[in-house]
Amino acid sequence: MQRSSLLSFPTSLLSPASPFSMKTEISSNVTGHFKGFVYNASIKFSWISFFLIGWMKYSENRASFAEYNLKMTKIKSHSTTILTVRHGETVAIGGDGQVTLGSSVMKADANKIRKLLDGKVITGFAGATADAFALLERFEVKLKDYPSNVTRAATELAKEWRTDRVLRKLEAMMIVVDSKQTFLLTGNGDVIQPTDGILAIGSGGNYAMAAAKALVQKTDLSSTEIVRTALLIASEIDIYTNNNIVLEELKCTK
Repeated sequence: MQRSSLLSFPTSLLSPASPFSMKTEISSNVTGHFKGFVYNASIKFSWISFFLIGWMKYSENRASFAEYNLKMTKIKSHSTTILTVRHGETVAIGGDGQVTLGSSVMKADANKIRKLLDGKVITGFAGATADAFALLERFEVKLKDYPSNVTRAATELAKEWRTDRVLRKLEAMMIVVDSKQTFLLTGNGDVIQPTDGILAIGSGGNYAMAAAKALVQKTDLSSTEIVRTALLIASEIDIYTNNNIVLEELKCTK
C-alpha cells in the first residue's frame, strides 16, 4: 500500500491552493490583462491616428484657403491703373474704370478718382474698393485737421496707416495731388514725392508711366492729354485695365 501510494499522482497539486494551479491562474490573468491592454492601446491608437489625419487635412485645407485668399488679395490690390502727370501749368490725374474679381470683370465704369476739400485735393486709389474708401475717409479727416498743409495730412495718414492694427491690414495704394505737390501713400508708411511729377500705381502703372514720360519729353500735349493717351496705351497691354478713362485736372501754383 505504501508502494502504490508513492507511485500514485499527487492529487494535491490540482487543488485550488496548490502552487501549480496558482501559477496557471496567474498566467491566465496576465494573458488576459495583456490582451486587454493591447485592445485598449489599439483603440487609443486608432483615435489618435484619426485625430492626426483630420488635423493634417484641416491644416492642408486651411493653408490652401489662405493661399487662395492671398492670391485674391494680390489680384484686388493691383487690378487697375492710376496715373498723374504734372506738366506745364496743370496737374492731371486719371484712372480706368475696370473692376476685376479673380479672372472676371465685374464692373467696367467704376470711378476711382475722388475730389476732396472742395476740389482742392484729388486722390486716386488702387486696391480693394472697401479698403480704399476706408482710407479716403481717414484722409479726408486728416485734411480737415490740416486744411492748408496737405503734406502734414498725408504724413499723418501714413503714420496712422502704418501703426494702427486695423488700418495696416488694408490692401490699397493712394495717389494724392493738389496744386503744388504730388504724393504716393502706401501701407508701409511711405510718403513718396516724385521728382518729375509723374506717378502711377496699379497693374498697368509701369506701362502708363513709361508712356507718360515719353509723351512729356517728345510732345507738346497738355497734362490731361498725356494722362489720357498713356492710360489708353496701358489698357492695350494690361488685361486688368480698360479704356473707360476718368480724368480730373487742377491748375498748378508755385
